[in-house]
Amino acid sequence: MKLSPQQNFGEFVGRVQQAVGPVKNGVADLSGLEAYPITPRQCLYTLDWSKGQCTFQKGVKAFLGYTPEEFTFEKIMHSYHPDDEERLYRIISAAVLYCISHDLNDEGFSMLLVYRVRHRNGHYIKVLRHSTILPLAGDGHMISNLSLLTDISFMDTSDRVYWDVHANSLDREAFRENVFAAYADFFTGRETEILRLMKRGLTNGKIAQKLFISKHTVATHRKNIYRKSGCSNVKELMDFAHYCGALR
Repeated sequence: MKLSPQQNFGEFVGRVQQAVGPVKNGVADLSGLEAYPITPRQCLYTLDWSKGQCTFQKGVKAFLGYTPEEFTFEKIMHSYHPDDEERLYRIISAAVLYCISHDLNDEGFSMLLVYRVRHRNGHYIKVLRHSTILPLAGDGHMISNLSLLTDISFMDTSDRVYWDVHANSLDREAFRENVFAAYADFFTGRETEILRLMKRGLTNGKIAQKLFISKHTVATHRKNIYRKSGCSNVKELMDFAHYCGALR
């Protein structure tokens, strides 16, 4: 599924900025979020990264089945599909590290993620997550963020994890470098060689000849590459390689 990088970014950030009150003593007033409009196929929550806490939630019980007591910071961090976890942790850790180390006061930062989240009953829902930073303390660095989850299962049944980021004055290349660094050891050296040759459209036989290995070995590497990336065809794989920097 192809998603626009700008999909609802500006609207989402603007509505959050209107709903969230000013920061006092490093804490944002979240009372206005109670009126934030969501559908039954959505939920909203905020995370305080400095304390490791879920500080606000709306619609979680109706959408994901978890009670407020169950939907903790730890639950959120461990509700990803097992096949998506490694990719998501790399992306999210790179994003959070960037946001807590850069002045974001003027950037209107918003990030989009597509992945599978676990419902309390055990099944997984494909969601689109819009996340933005909350009003910041004096130094301009992120303390907490707000995320809006939307069910997109009806339009995306793939296993693909997708991300994009937007901000008014964001250095996109600097941000992407953070993500690339998080993915530096995702593929082995041999897998990266095979990825490059796959991009050129070479068959297993041709790749085997160029690398002086057997077709069976190439097939095994390709299988591992698809498994790691969660992709099901070459186009999806090349898109994934682009977003994680594997083919720079």
